Amino acid sequence: MNRRDALTGIIELLIQFHPEGIPILLGDVACPSGLEWLPLIEAARGNDDLGVRICKDSSVSQLLDQVGQTDELDRTLKEIGWDNVVEATRAVRAFSPRDWDMFVLHLSFVTDYSRLGDRSPLQAVADKCRVSPKTVSRRRQEIPEQIARLASMRFQQALHW
Repeated sequence: MNRRDALTGIIELLIQFHPEGIPILLGDVACPSGLEWLPLIEAARGNDDLGVRICKDSSVSQLLDQVGQTDELDRTLKEIGWDNVVEATRAVRAFSPRDWDMFVLHLSFVTDYSRLGDRSPLQAVADKCRVSPKTVSRRRQEIPEQIARLASMRFQQALHW
């Protein structure tokens, strides 16, 4: 997996599983580090217990696996630079405010199990933004990728941001 794809995954982890994902991306709240990532990783993983026991010290194995995962996240963020991620997020919000609004509305209201009146939340967001539901969904997917691309390019260094 390349650095940009890894960063996109980290952004998705934040926005889907951290209660302050957007403020973290905007630099208003500190980014998790080290073992602070564990609850997010566990939430993303869900319940993957297959009911099969393997004869080994599972607590040590699990701890090593968790530490390895958090180290990988921290390493990726250190290589790219969290400041670059924050600046890329702010740039996307500033230069594409309509797309940013669709993204945040989607994160806030669109779930698999809710309805807003007689329409789906996705349709409600689309109506509010005066676009199709397909466009809202596309923007939801594109924004994290765009942030990761800009942060990986370190565009703000070239622009003396």
